[in-house]
Amino acid sequence: KDVELFAKGAVVDLLKSLGISDWSFVEREVKGEKYAHNSVLDIIISNKSVGWVSYLSLGEENLGYAELNADLLLNIEEGEYEYTEIPRFPASERDISVIVNRNNRIGKLVEEIALTDEKVIRNVSLIDEYEGNGIENDKISITFRIVFQLNDRTLKNKDVDLIMKKIKSSLENKFEAKIR
Repeated sequence: KDVELFAKGAVVDLLKSLGISDWSFVEREVKGEKYAHNSVLDIIISNKSVGWVSYLSLGEENLGYAELNADLLLNIEEGEYEYTEIPRFPASERDISVIVNRNNRIGKLVEEIALTDEKVIRNVSLIDEYEGNGIENDKISITFRIVFQLNDRTLKNKDVDLIMKKIKSSLENKFEAKIR
C-alpha cells in the first residue's frame, strides 16, 4: 500500500500544480486477471471520475500507478491565476497534523482551514498523509502547511496562535479531527 500512497501523492501534486483544489479519492472494487488486488481509488473532481490510482503486486515488488484523463483535467476550471505584487511583509508558516476518518475529503479540510480567516491565511497545502502503525484502520493522519500573511503589517506570533486555535477547534468540531 505504500506505493499506492506514493502514487496518490504524485496525483495530488499534479492536481495542485494545475490549480485544482477540490478532489476526492473513492475506493472502487475491481475484478480481473490484470489486477493483483481488489480495488482502485477513483479520482473524483466535480462529481466526475478523471482517473484512478492503484498498485500492482509483481512477486515481491509492488508498483504504484495512476491513470488520468488529460482532456478532462485540462477542461476543469477551478480558478484563474492572477498577478499579485510581491508582499512587503513576511509570511509566517505553521504545520498542523490531524487524524480524521478516511472518508473525509481533503479538499473540504483545506477549505475549512482557509475559511477560518481569509484575510490572513494565504495558502493551505497538504504536505503529508500517513496510514499505518499507530493509526486506526478507518483513520488517516494528514499534515497541512498553513501560510499566514498580511499586506499592511508583520504578523505577531500571538496573532497566528489565535488563528491556529480557531483552526483546531473548527477541525475538531466539524470533522471530529484529533490534533496530533
